[in-house]
Formats: sequence, C-alpha cells, structure tokens
Amino acid sequence: MKIIDLKKYLTPFEFQVVDKDIRVKIYSDTTIEASGFYNSIFKGETGSLRKRLFTIIENGKIVSVITSIIPQKFISNPRIDDIEEETDKIQKSTEIYNDIMLTWPSNDEEKLFLSDQTQEKFQVILRKALFVNANNDIIRYEEDAMLPDVFCLQKG
Repeated sequence: MKIIDLKKYLTPFEFQVVDKDIRVKIYSDTTIEASGFYNSIFKGETGSLRKRLFTIIENGKIVSVITSIIPQKFISNPRIDDIEEETDKIQKSTEIYNDIMLTWPSNDEEKLFLSDQTQEKFQVILRKALFVNANNDIIRYEEDAMLPDVFCLQKG
C-alpha cells in the first residue's frame, strides 16, 4: 500500500522520482475554454485553461488518474514537462486546500482504469486540491482519482 502524505505535495512527475516502482505518463494535454464550472472553481473569469490528464502506473497497472487544470494566464513556459511545479514556483503557491472523498470515477477516469482491469463498477478515493498564491488567487486545480486498495492518505 502506498502512503500519500497530505502535508507533502508531489506533482505528478515527482511521484516517479520518489518511488521508482511508479511510472507517470501524460495521457492528454489540451487547451479548453472555461465554463461556468471552472469559473466557479477559480472564482471568476479565467479565459482558456490548460487541462492535462496523467496516468500513474505501477507494475503495468494504472493505479491513479490525475487531472490538472491551470489557467493559461498563470503558465510562464508552456513547453516544459512539469508545468505544475513551474506554475507553483513562479506564482508562489502558499496554500493547498484538499477535499477528499470516496466516489465513483468520472467517465475519463473509468475508461482509463478499466482499460487494464477486468472489474466492472468500482469506487475511487478522490482528492481535489486547490493551489493558492499569496494574493489568494487560485492558480491551479487538481483531481487525483486513486484506487483505494493501493493508496492510503494521511497527514504528516
């Protein structure tokens, strides 16, 4: 079982540095237009957003699907791999607010999880995280859907 320390955040790419059994793959990387849902999350008009979907793979099996949403206005270098880390550094992320629940996977998550599993319906641990800078701007939003039999969440 993998223990996720909620007090020590890792970007998707940092997972594979910390744990050599893990491989991270960018499944998709797109630009989307903000909707009412995202404007609500980011507390105002955001313009276009960068949406990246990552798969976290252990022993050839997808164990986590991470969705990262960043307003384009906060991205300084769109060509680097770890945009999440760069955005946190440049925008001086000071707080991370987590919301954790047991829920059903989204359609995208379910499709990815089921692509290499035989089980049918299942639930996931979902960690929603808001990243805030010193100006109290929400600079990033992330959802991490994890298989409950693989991960355990704890503080400290």
